[in-house]
Amino acid sequence: SQPGEVDNDTALGGDLSQIPSYIGVRGRQGLLVRFDLDESETETYRRLAPRSYMIVPMPARGRIIGALTLLSMREGRHYGDADLDFAQHLGRRFALAVDNARLYDEAERSRGLLDTLFASAPVGLGFFDTDLRCVRVNEALAAIDGVPVEDHAGMPLAELPGPLADHVIPLFRHALASGEPILEQEVDGSAPAVPGEPRHWLVSCTPVRGGDGTVLGV
Repeated sequence: SQPGEVDNDTALGGDLSQIPSYIGVRGRQGLLVRFDLDESETETYRRLAPRSYMIVPMPARGRIIGALTLLSMREGRHYGDADLDFAQHLGRRFALAVDNARLYDEAERSRGLLDTLFASAPVGLGFFDTDLRCVRVNEALAAIDGVPVEDHAGMPLAELPGPLADHVIPLFRHALASGEPILEQEVDGSAPAVPGEPRHWLVSCTPVRGGDGTVLGV
């Protein structure tokens, strides 16, 4: 990246009222680059009449998400190295702000999908952290545990399935340790909500990973 100057003599013929369908820009090394303009862009260029320019990348989290363009329209005002350093700083700050907004929007959409899943799943569904403490359950799982949904948060897994704990907890721990899902394991026993009544269950435990691959829970 380096500041450049609009080469009016070469590209514009020195007459802003006679702008052709392209402009030329010249950098420090004297290289002339030609940019084709459509009719609307030609009119915009005529109105702005820039004398110096900078185009810097907008990097965020290891990728380039765009470019920041700055124009000097004041006669005799040409960008220098200090201006370029400041523009690059702005590019990084703007890129981070834009990327944060994108991540926030993605998080909101993901949360909406998760809310819908927990609200509509016909089977017992829960998420437990790496200490096997409850983060969230749906109504179906709460009905099995016999504990209201709102009381689940923070409860250890060992306190929830009652007599089923000895069968369920090893499945959760294996999923955490191996990082691999365990699907449709048969478990027999009584649920806390209906003690004394034998039931038959299919239990699946799937590790949940963050964006960096770290296991967040099951």
